[in-house]
Amino acid sequence: VEQFDLDLRPYEKVERIERCGGGFGITTATHARRAMYGCRRVVLATGGMASPRLLNVPGEDLPHVSHYMPDPHTYFRTRLLIVGGRNSAVEAALRCWRAGATVTICYRRAEFDREIVKPHLFAEVGMLIRQGQIAMLPERTPVEVTPSEVVLAPTRDGQPTDGPRICQPADHVLVCSGFVADMTLFES
Repeated sequence: VEQFDLDLRPYEKVERIERCGGGFGITTATHARRAMYGCRRVVLATGGMASPRLLNVPGEDLPHVSHYMPDPHTYFRTRLLIVGGRNSAVEAALRCWRAGATVTICYRRAEFDREIVKPHLFAEVGMLIRQGQIAMLPERTPVEVTPSEVVLAPTRDGQPTDGPRICQPADHVLVCSGFVADMTLFES
C-alpha cells in the first residue's frame, strides 16, 4: 500500500457491485456515511473465514462452546473437549494442554492424517496421547452439547454409524470444524 500509494478505504463495507458501462460501480458504507466509487476492474478477496462451519447440533450455541480459539489460559484447570482433527484442532489441543487444561480430542476419523497435520504437531500430539497426557476419542462426533457434557455418536470413515453413544464431561467445548467464506457479493 505504501510503496505504490494505493487508495485504501479501510472499514468501508462493500454493499453492492454493479456493472457500469465498461467498468463497475461499488457502493460502500461506514457507520457514518455511504459512498460510491467507479473502477475498471474488481478483485473480490474476501477470505475464507467469514463464519465458522457449524455442526448444527443442539447446544452448539451455548456460552461454553466456541468456534474461535481464545487465549489458551482461558481453559486453565478445566475439562476441555476439542472437536476436530486437523491442524487447528491439534494446535489448540497442544496450546491448551500446555496452559493447564485437561484436554480431550474427539475426531470423526480413527486417527489423524499425517498428510494433513503438520509433522511437528502430529509427532507431539501423538506422543502426548500415547502417554495419556491428552485423551483421544476417535471415530466420534458430537450430536448434542449440554451445559456439562457432550453426547458423542460413533462414526466409521468419518460418517455416522449405529452404535452406543457416550457422554463426555466438558466445562468448555472448542469446535475446530473450519470456516466458510461469505459469498454474498459473489452471488449478487
